[in-house]
Amino acid sequence: MTRFACLLGIALFLAPTANAQFQSQITTYYSAGNACYGNLFDVMATNDLTVCSFDIHLDAGAPASTINVWAVTGGGSWQTAQGNASLWTLIGTTTVTGVGIGSPTPLNLNLGYQIPAGTVQGFIIEKTVGSAPVIRYTNGTSYGSIEATNADVTIYGGGGICAPGGFAANTTRNWNGTMYYELGLNPTCVLPNPPGEYQINQPGASMTLNGQLDPGPFGPIIQASAVGTLESIDLASVNVGAPYDVALVIPGMTLSLNVLGVVLGNQTVNIDLGDPNILYLNGGAAPNLATSAFPAPTFSIPFVTYSPFTAAGQMVALDPVNPAGYSISHACQYEAATCNISSNFDNINTGVGGGPIGWINPAVPGASWTVNSGGTPSTGTGPTSADSGSNYMFCETSGATGQTFTLDTCPYDITQISGVTGTLTFALSRIGATIGTLNLLVDDNSGAGFVPITDPVTNAPVTWTGADLTQNQGLVEWTTVSVPFLHNVTGSVVAIRFSYTAGTSFTGDLAIDTVVVN
Repeated sequence: MTRFACLLGIALFLAPTANAQFQSQITTYYSAGNACYGNLFDVMATNDLTVCSFDIHLDAGAPASTINVWAVTGGGSWQTAQGNASLWTLIGTTTVTGVGIGSPTPLNLNLGYQIPAGTVQGFIIEKTVGSAPVIRYTNGTSYGSIEATNADVTIYGGGGICAPGGFAANTTRNWNGTMYYELGLNPTCVLPNPPGEYQINQPGASMTLNGQLDPGPFGPIIQASAVGTLESIDLASVNVGAPYDVALVIPGMTLSLNVLGVVLGNQTVNIDLGDPNILYLNGGAAPNLATSAFPAPTFSIPFVTYSPFTAAGQMVALDPVNPAGYSISHACQYEAATCNISSNFDNINTGVGGGPIGWINPAVPGASWTVNSGGTPSTGTGPTSADSGSNYMFCETSGATGQTFTLDTCPYDITQISGVTGTLTFALSRIGATIGTLNLLVDDNSGAGFVPITDPVTNAPVTWTGADLTQNQGLVEWTTVSVPFLHNVTGSVVAIRFSYTAGTSFTGDLAIDTVVVN
């Protein structure tokens, strides 16, 4: 009890002065689209700056990857130094485990590499061993394209490396990542600790929602679901029998999940412990680390919500193995919203693995649907703009030969739709030489799971294979299709699945937009 009381006191004392010593940073994007063993790219400094570290876009999972960072010796563009190893200096090396697609993997270096104002500096960031997991990047159009810029620095489009130890580009590929820097030459670099840092799960205290993977130190675990969906808080600890508790910020709070910048025993506290609405799983209005005992190595707490709200939580457990005497879990945020089975995908963040609240877009490496605006990264495939609004969803098939992409709408009671006919209408784009096959399925909550939607006349599954020869980029890019499904369901609560199996190459970027169920 004493330890946790100290934890509360320190957090409340330090919170007002948090976020004081963070570095400057600039991010290109984490949109992926292609992958191999690294990138060459240029950085131009508008002001004097010192490069401290980088985050990269690395596939999740073992084995750990050794990453090298090279700089053109004495400055200058990578284009003038490519192909000649003697013109490069190794400025940093580290071993990291990839966080996964769509999320940054921090290198946590302390480079102290200076770039004077008005000069260009070429970099290489590469894996030293050519095997999975691979570094993700985005197909480019030219080496000089501006991929990110601010008042201090500009990052330009570069090249890809597909051979370990390569000092030359094989083609135009744009680096995905974040560069951390301090203004001025020779300042003191601090370890990367940007405002988006979150404590990760650990053996003594692990907390997730619905079994989600820990996304790493730069984002909360977020579960966005439809009202009425069965969910679970999943807890784990190696210290069975040890006291534990979970801080919960309930609906109606003014402050919920924050990056407080409070680090205790090398652990980050993300719950605002000063919020008057805070509750504790075992202690009500106060933590209980005296009599509560962790019951099993892992257990889940199921729950169902019946109104829209947002809540947050973080677990703490006494842990004799941790030098601090306790362990803190990753922070989790739960968002319950009214399901909308119809969507044109606007007003949601672009990127891999996104989607409307309550929809399920599994985080499968290389096979998650992407929310996109504009054209797809690969040439000669996919639409160049949305059917309606700004966004649409597509399957990036570079490196995804034969992969199946699934996207499920949230479950919805179709009797709530005025004039319901049981018809799915959506815009479909099938531009590309190697378009695969799109199947439609429906789940009516009867226990049978997803079953194919069939043609009411022929009883054959509704499917599309190959390119639509009436469509061309810049001309007709979308076709609206209507599919009746009421004959395939017995219940009123339905979810629709879009299941796309990619073709044989990168020119298979199938896309959907303007989904309407009526």
